Amino acid sequence: QAWEQKFKPRHTGMQAFVQNSSTRSSATTRKQFTTSSTRRGLKPTSKSKSPPPPAQRLDRRTSDITESFENSSDLRNLSSDDFGNRAQDFGNHSQDFGDYSHAQQLRRVDKSNPDFKNKSASRRNPSSLSTSKTSRSFISNKPETVNRIVSAGNYIGDGLQEDAETLAKSLKINISKPDVLKQKLHKLRNLGEECGTLYLIKELMERYQNSSIMLEVCCGVIWGITAKDDNKKVLAAETGTINTIVDIFQNSFCESNSNLVQWVIGSLSCLSRGSGNRQRIADVGAIEKMLDCMKKLSTSAGVFEWTCRTLYSLIHKYEEELNNESIAIQKNIISIEEHNGIQIVISAMKNYHNEANAQMWAIKVLWRLQDREDEAVSIRVLRNMDKAGGVSACVKVLRARSTTSLLFEATIVLLLNIISATQSNDVPLFNDEPDCIALVVRKMKEEYQNASFQEACCNLLAVIVSRNRAQFKESEGLREVVAALMNFSDNLPLCCAAINVLWTVSYRSTYFDQVNLVNSVSAVIIAHKKNPGNVQLLGPSCAFLANVLASSSARLDKIPIVIPFNALLLKSEDLILCNQAARVMSNMYIKYPSLLKTGFKSKHINSLVDCLGASSSDYLHAVYDVLTKLGILSDNYKIEILRAGCLKTAKSYIQSSRQGTLNQKVLRLISVLTSSQARAPIEMPNDIFLVLMSLKISSPGLLGQSCEVLRDLLASAIPGSKSLNFEGLVEFGCTIINDSHRSIKLKERACEVLWAFTAKQECSIKNLSLMYSSLLNLMSLYKGEQHPYESDLQSAAAGALASVTACMREADVELEMKDLEEFIHTIYTIMERDLNRTELLLKLLDSLLNLSILNELMVIQCGGVVVAIDIMVEHEHAESVQERGCSILAVLSSTENLQVNLCIAETDGVDMIISALATFSSNERIQVGACKTLSHLSVDVESRLLISSFGGVMLILNAMKSNKDNVDLLEGACMALLNLSSDAEDEVLSDPSVIETIVSFMHRHLDARRLQEAGLGILQNISMRKEDAKRRIAQAGGIDTAIKAIKDNMGAALVVERALTTLWSLAIYESNQIAIANAGGIDMVVNGMMAQITNAKVQQQASGCLCTLSLNSRNKTLIREAGGVDAIVYAMWAHFESEVVQAEACRALSNLALNVATQEVMIATDGEINNIIAAMRRFPDSEKCQEYSCLALRNFMLSVDNMVLIKSNLNELIGLLSHAAQRFPTKCSERANQMLEELQRS
Repeated sequence: QAWEQKFKPRHTGMQAFVQNSSTRSSATTRKQFTTSSTRRGLKPTSKSKSPPPPAQRLDRRTSDITESFENSSDLRNLSSDDFGNRAQDFGNHSQDFGDYSHAQQLRRVDKSNPDFKNKSASRRNPSSLSTSKTSRSFISNKPETVNRIVSAGNYIGDGLQEDAETLAKSLKINISKPDVLKQKLHKLRNLGEECGTLYLIKELMERYQNSSIMLEVCCGVIWGITAKDDNKKVLAAETGTINTIVDIFQNSFCESNSNLVQWVIGSLSCLSRGSGNRQRIADVGAIEKMLDCMKKLSTSAGVFEWTCRTLYSLIHKYEEELNNESIAIQKNIISIEEHNGIQIVISAMKNYHNEANAQMWAIKVLWRLQDREDEAVSIRVLRNMDKAGGVSACVKVLRARSTTSLLFEATIVLLLNIISATQSNDVPLFNDEPDCIALVVRKMKEEYQNASFQEACCNLLAVIVSRNRAQFKESEGLREVVAALMNFSDNLPLCCAAINVLWTVSYRSTYFDQVNLVNSVSAVIIAHKKNPGNVQLLGPSCAFLANVLASSSARLDKIPIVIPFNALLLKSEDLILCNQAARVMSNMYIKYPSLLKTGFKSKHINSLVDCLGASSSDYLHAVYDVLTKLGILSDNYKIEILRAGCLKTAKSYIQSSRQGTLNQKVLRLISVLTSSQARAPIEMPNDIFLVLMSLKISSPGLLGQSCEVLRDLLASAIPGSKSLNFEGLVEFGCTIINDSHRSIKLKERACEVLWAFTAKQECSIKNLSLMYSSLLNLMSLYKGEQHPYESDLQSAAAGALASVTACMREADVELEMKDLEEFIHTIYTIMERDLNRTELLLKLLDSLLNLSILNELMVIQCGGVVVAIDIMVEHEHAESVQERGCSILAVLSSTENLQVNLCIAETDGVDMIISALATFSSNERIQVGACKTLSHLSVDVESRLLISSFGGVMLILNAMKSNKDNVDLLEGACMALLNLSSDAEDEVLSDPSVIETIVSFMHRHLDARRLQEAGLGILQNISMRKEDAKRRIAQAGGIDTAIKAIKDNMGAALVVERALTTLWSLAIYESNQIAIANAGGIDMVVNGMMAQITNAKVQQQASGCLCTLSLNSRNKTLIREAGGVDAIVYAMWAHFESEVVQAEACRALSNLALNVATQEVMIATDGEINNIIAAMRRFPDSEKCQEYSCLALRNFMLSVDNMVLIKSNLNELIGLLSHAAQRFPTKCSERANQMLEELQRS
């Protein structure tokens, strides 16, 4: 079994600097190291040597190795399955059991089994384990089970096969016949079935309490029955079997009968796994009696092994067990200590150091005993082990020829823990240390692939090699340690242990030849690459490197400077650790000055920042130079330097110092630190800007550099920071801009300061106005008329102006016409002189866009439309220019002013928009701006025709398909298509992709209200342009989309209106009438009417839609059931003054009144009849109202019941009908006269 997961110590035991925070505080480790180091009088001088590290406790818990122990040999399985292996044991007592011949047959069968050859001799019986030589494979391979042994031998004794029940009856019948009982018990044990025999076996044990052979047999039966089932273990305890077994220890012959003791202890080992049995076994004094037997039977290795197995089972908690076992386990641990268990186990270990299997179980017991939560208790236990001779016992085990690598490793780690509790660095820890070194090195060669084994050996070597360096060199131990470090560089505990050995050996450089030296340093470098910045490695690594660098004979081409830098970065209170790191740096600078140029490869440079507090100006010059170079080298270095508080230190120095040259370097460092491709916000002192601006007075020569630093700091400041003090910053920048005596370069820097400030921080309207006017004046002054044209200055000023105008847009600053006119004039001047400087034109367009948003009408009056289009024309293939141009035109055309639209059309604006839309299809911002512009321009008929002629419809559809989730673009595109669909050519609108695209995006963005409005309008226009389009819309899912739009936008009147209009248009076809009804459209129409009852247009469209839908016989019924008639009546009440609502409502009622297909007439109420009559009365001159009212009344009068209701208004109705017949003879006379005749007849 691999031990990688087994020995993971929380302290590596020999590391002066190394500790693990999970078990021991850093303060404890620091104290130990400081004490031991101070005792040796170490000083961090460049040439001093570091002594070997003191040994520390491998504070390792049994829980850390439980998993591997269990993987290697599950105690439960060993306790139970070993019973099966001991079936042949009864052959040794065949003269007592009555069937010697079969026992021999069982042996022969077992040996003939192919697996028999692979078994270790230790699997035979407990006594035979005493002379077995176990191997590593013994722990990993599980013994055969009881069933397997039984199936191989099938012990039948008297030739009869009997089941458990039969055997139980036979036991009762032959209770006074020992020979028969033994035979039957042998069978019952092999069966492993209980069948109510536990009480009987207990009785037999009490009856034959003076017969050792019978007691052995009974223990074996209990073992066999309970081995495979934990419930049987509990049942055995409930029968009192545990008490009976423990009582066997009282027999006098027990003191001399090791076989019986092994059977007794083995059965207890098996029973201990039952729930609650640990406590039961301990309560009857089993622990004390087992330890007493092990002490008295000191010549029995089997008793030693099985006692350790059982003790471990009593004090170890397995993963699957419940927490309620923990109390019993702790009590048992205490009980073992109280009964001198530590001394007894260690004494046995000394007697049987060649018994590898027994030693392994003893090690497990000792591990568990020292595994305490309380550190003090663990140390006390380890010291008791030392007093009991634990060190010498472990050394004996290590030197034993039978010791396996697994046992060797476990013994080393236990030995180290004992040593750590009682160590003395000046006195040998045990005899024969030199021989032990040779042994450990030899074992490392044999187990070179075992990481945990190498780790344990390195830990032991680190403890003892300081007194035996010569022996270590003779045994070539250094080569093995370096090999382990290289082979397992990703194993942190091993690396720590190995580097501790290197540290110890490096105290004398004579132990290293050049090859070993180079290999050792390379191994340390590899270990740190695998474990970068690991605290546990830094201490011993620094000490090792410092010793190596101090050697005059050492010659190295490469030194890992990252290691001491990382150590210094710890900011540890452990001064010794810092001194060791300082020793490395000092020795390296003295011996390897060339490495200074290539050594700064780590981001961990906090140590250098801490040095900025030094008082020596010469030293500070060097440190600032180094930090500046590091900052230039890597953005990561910049971040680390800033995190170390460099800005605060630098600011304080500028504030207090008047040294110009050093201040230049400080400013240079700040500028480098705050300039980055990816400007992440950084924390900075709140008064740093005031300090830098004060240089204008204290150090005028640094003003330009100060402006650069201000710019970079502002660009890296936290946006909208309230903690930073920017007082006077705007005045500072504007004063420089307006000062005619300042240089052009300084004015550029001032513009950049204002640019950075407005890009990140909030500004008052006063400051914005000041910056706006100052920048416009500066650009006007240097445009080539009053002063020479300055391209770079114009670029810096344009960038600042773009940022300022962006802030003005949010602050709603008022503009003046003269400023805008001057700005537009400046743009044209720059175009004449710098047309190819695209980045400058982009800044100007950004400013123009911001000003357009601020006041689009003023920009239009000043010629903003023309200048934007001119720049687009000149840079037709520049994507960024087209992007900004489209955005500007989208804003300016949003006024939907015909003059603006005409201006855009006449200056090739439409052409440029369409071209940008087609050329830059992947630029989302261009697509958005172009679609929005077209949506505004398309309100004009001429513009619509121009857009359509350029293929605008299909380009807009393509833009929608390419930006499916950009709702802003989709809304603008749909608005443009809505306008274009009103008079576009039928061939364009009949393209299937138009309908499918609109329907799909409406369905995709149901919550986008403007998109729904525009999309429904498009479908409405298309459906009314061509009859076949109605079917295509329905096939594309237009019906479901319209219904869904009503449902999801019930509160949006325009959406509901357009959806109803679309459904009305589609319902012309009977197939669509059915489809609308099947999709729940009727309910949605009625719900929409009720939700928008106050909206006349919605009521008109809904009534018309219901009227058309009611042409289908089935739909008439559905409309009535959905409350459609009531909704129509409510609409007539709510909009009694609306002629169109009354007309459409009457028409809808006329259709609903009569179902020709079923020959049914709807029974009317007062509401329908009275509202129809009221419509005729209110709108006597409306042909449609009169026509549809007459039609509705005529249809209702087909029912006798309705006639009664209609007659109640007879007098008024005769007058209204007569008027309708006379006023509109073509439309109304026939129906009116029919009704008059019917009324007079009745």
